[in-house]
Amino acid sequence: MLIGHSLGGLMVMQTLVHHTALFNAYIYIDPSMWWDNQALLKETKRALEKRHFAGTALYLGFANTVDDDILLNNIHADTTFDTKHLRSILTLQSYLEKNKQNGLNYTGKYYENDSHMSVPLIAVYDALHFLFNFYPIKINVKEENNPDPTYLVNKIKSHYAYASKQMGYKVFPAEELLNWNGHNALNKKQYEKAKRLFDYYLAIYPEIAAANACMGDYYQAINETKNALAYFEKSLAIQENAAIRKKVEKMQGK
Repeated sequence: MLIGHSLGGLMVMQTLVHHTALFNAYIYIDPSMWWDNQALLKETKRALEKRHFAGTALYLGFANTVDDDILLNNIHADTTFDTKHLRSILTLQSYLEKNKQNGLNYTGKYYENDSHMSVPLIAVYDALHFLFNFYPIKINVKEENNPDPTYLVNKIKSHYAYASKQMGYKVFPAEELLNWNGHNALNKKQYEKAKRLFDYYLAIYPEIAAANACMGDYYQAINETKNALAYFEKSLAIQENAAIRKKVEKMQGK
């Protein structure tokens, strides 16, 4: 990811246009596209029209840098230097919006209530949401309660396989996601669904105490005491836990 602001941000568009593959995500904040008689703006126009940018994302955030009496929809009628910065950005925005054929994953936002100096904070925040919109997993109530024992675990696996592909390295679900959904299924007596979630949890976190304890909870729920004790004891060997110790002692009749 490459981030740039103002004049220093010119390298963002220069890199995107001339060395696209160096990064797969670019954040361009209130860029000084007017610089050098708009030379880079002209290069960008040609590149956006003729080249392909599939697999690359760009977020453009820009601020209100003109006087209040100048309206955005007729700013191009103004030819003074005071509006050249914003006019150049709006021209860049128009090039980006008109050239959807090039495959660039683009979005932009005008921050009317921000200045040139205040816009980076909010723009970077919004840009990260845009660039990583694939990352959070969304499970609605209907999906959560789907009785198919394979549905939820397959959704989670598929989601994180896609996230891993996008990130370029292996991404695993948070422990809490598997722990909570597994126990939710267990409480509803959806035992096969719970087991599949806990199996996945244990497969990716084999040396985590909580993962082993979850399998213990599953076997205890279906009255397989021997297996339950084995997983509880494995959990305790990794990390002592008073509640799990109490479960083991109770199962052993102590």
